[in-house]
Amino acid sequence: MKFTCDRCHVDYDATGTNAAAYLFLKDSRCNHIEACCSHCGNKEVIFLGPRQISAIITQEGIAPTVEAEASAPLRVRAEKAWAAAEEKHAAEPEPVSPPAPPAHATPAPGGVLERYELTQRHEDLLGAFGDTLSNIPDELLWDELESEHDRKHPDRWID
Repeated sequence: MKFTCDRCHVDYDATGTNAAAYLFLKDSRCNHIEACCSHCGNKEVIFLGPRQISAIITQEGIAPTVEAEASAPLRVRAEKAWAAAEEKHAAEPEPVSPPAPPAHATPAPGGVLERYELTQRHEDLLGAFGDTLSNIPDELLWDELESEHDRKHPDRWID
């Protein structure tokens, strides 16, 4: 399988002699190969989807290393790489005027609004996190701290 080196911009083949595959059972988005450019020696980490990584393992004879889950830094790196790839393939035309900030946006120091674009995977993770929090019984979250309001129950219990 051919790849283009990020350093010297020359195409090279990833084979069993200059590449290794890493598979993660719980973090499939972290599956990648580490390939060494045959021209300049640059070592690259290339994240691949399931079809691509299985093809390179079987066709090129690259030996896979299988682990249960990826490290946190590798997960972050993989998410950034996949987000960049998704943005590149989206190719949506930019709007003529900037979109209005959401009603809940607050100005950052200096009065500038900060806007963050999330991928669909991030949206799903945030939704799952919210669902998980809503399943925790209130008595575990409410610790009866005395505050200036001296409430006995969370606000959502009050009609």
